[in-house]
Amino acid sequence: MAELAVAATIGSAIFGVGSALYQGAMSKDAAEAAARQDIRAGKNEFFAAQQVAKQRRLEGQLVLSRQQAAAAASGAGTAGDAPTITKIMADTDARMQYGIDSEIYAGRERQYDYIESAAARRKTGQYNFIGGILKGLGRGLDGIGDYAALDI
Repeated sequence: MAELAVAATIGSAIFGVGSALYQGAMSKDAAEAAARQDIRAGKNEFFAAQQVAKQRRLEGQLVLSRQQAAAAASGAGTAGDAPTITKIMADTDARMQYGIDSEIYAGRERQYDYIESAAARRKTGQYNFIGGILKGLGRGLDGIGDYAALDI
């Protein structure tokens, strides 16, 4: 019967160590997978912002083209001798560029937020892995203590 108690004590300690290490490793793997997903989401956010910026550029160019056509059709022209239309077109171009720059900036900021989230997830996963190692060590020492306490 004493042999059974010794085997159970040793088996319990080994199982406890293994499960703690496995839990820590799986937690780290899950955090890494979530971090990769965050990185992908950040890239997608920035790509979407680039697409919106391209669309804004096209829309702005269309507005500028219409302004130029309207000025030409009115006989006012668009050269330096027509400062009003030139100023209007310059203002339109500036607003278009501001919209493009704003969209790119916002996309980069959203991507940066995802990158920061990924870094935090990786750090949490690493801490969980280290915690699993320490928990396993504690369970192993606990098993040694239980073994030493047996009256054989």
